[in-house]
Amino acid sequence: MFQTINYWTRQYGLNYWTKQYGLIDGPRTALQYKLGDRSRKLFALTLPDFAAPIWLRGGTSDVRVFLQVLAVKGYDISDTAQGKELRRRYDFLIASRVQPLIIDCGANIGLSGVWYARHFPEAKIIAVEPDQSNLEIASKNLTAYPNVTLVHGGVWDMPSHLSIANPDAEPWAFQVEEGKGSIPGFTIDQLSEGKPILVVKVDIEGAEKALFRSNTDWMDRTDLIAIELHDWLFPNTGTSQSFMKAIAGHPHEVTMRGDNLFFLMSGER
Repeated sequence: MFQTINYWTRQYGLNYWTKQYGLIDGPRTALQYKLGDRSRKLFALTLPDFAAPIWLRGGTSDVRVFLQVLAVKGYDISDTAQGKELRRRYDFLIASRVQPLIIDCGANIGLSGVWYARHFPEAKIIAVEPDQSNLEIASKNLTAYPNVTLVHGGVWDMPSHLSIANPDAEPWAFQVEEGKGSIPGFTIDQLSEGKPILVVKVDIEGAEKALFRSNTDWMDRTDLIAIELHDWLFPNTGTSQSFMKAIAGHPHEVTMRGDNLFFLMSGER
């Protein structure tokens, strides 16, 4: 997540809000957003078609997360062939009376959980976040979505004890490291309990290096992996290599939106 707030506000200013929400709600929402960001306090952004307000901490990366996830719709691939196939698989599971499972690794303030809950309302969503302050905001944002379960922790390739390596970072940039910390590190197998997975969303600030280095059998029962890679953040360390090696062993198709890559697993589903 390296785009600047100036870029997003230029691209998604008043004209964007008016087009999105109309001549009355659009300017109101734009003003609410602008004043809230400047306040440097917790504020509620009320969107016309949302069941509950979106809570953001003004003057922090929360506002950029909102723009990327909900305004720019960074996880929306519904207009691609891969997105249409994912929807078909979701509908098939519902018709078969099987609840789809989505695992949100790096939930931050819960906005990706909001997005998935709105677009896959019958799915069970497990949202994992290591930072307690982010979890507090996420719990407010997800109150209206009972199909989302918040989990305090990180994701790793083995059950682990983790800690925040950079506690002074922006709220969207916390990195975890293995050690004697008090944050539990869960495997995807633990979170999924061995069940088939519709989507695993991964935005974990470089921890993908550990997540995909071993114990990746869960990929065989996953339909889609949505991932942001972080080689740009950790140059010369091969952060993405374990993922690239793991995904190479699974037939797939790939599409891209913004910072995210979407790997749709091929084969019978």
